[in-house]
Amino acid sequence: MNAGLRKVNLVSASAVLLLVALTANAEAQVGIRSGVAQVTLLARSAPQSTLPALLPVRETGRSGTIVEAAVNVRWGANTDHRLVIRRAAPAGRIWVQDVNGVYQELSGGAVVVAKDGAGLRELEVRYRIEVLENEKLTGAPPVRYEIAVNPTI
Repeated sequence: MNAGLRKVNLVSASAVLLLVALTANAEAQVGIRSGVAQVTLLARSAPQSTLPALLPVRETGRSGTIVEAAVNVRWGANTDHRLVIRRAAPAGRIWVQDVNGVYQELSGGAVVVAKDGAGLRELEVRYRIEVLENEKLTGAPPVRYEIAVNPTI
């Protein structure tokens, strides 16, 4: 009887040792790989824009009571955006050259003059302004410039 009991204990001990050996081996291999690891970093910042410079208006042409003028505008944004011009005060008729090169009258709405990605930009904005006969263009047209930042989702 002792030999039979020893045989059962030997089989049980072997099974326990085999189970411990397999478990230790499996735990040692979890998460270990060879090769190059790739990490992607993503940084987000709130959309920001600046409109630091409007250079003086210069007259570029005249046809009767219509004066053609241009203004260089510098601006920047850290995301996709549109540079928009709106009428600031009632005055004579004003047209501005839009992003497609077509002159649009500034009446009640806004005219998009540039669509860009992130970065610093400079653009010559062209106007046509109705004035009285022989009136000289003095000062900037009564408009305001806005940067409309495209939202990111």
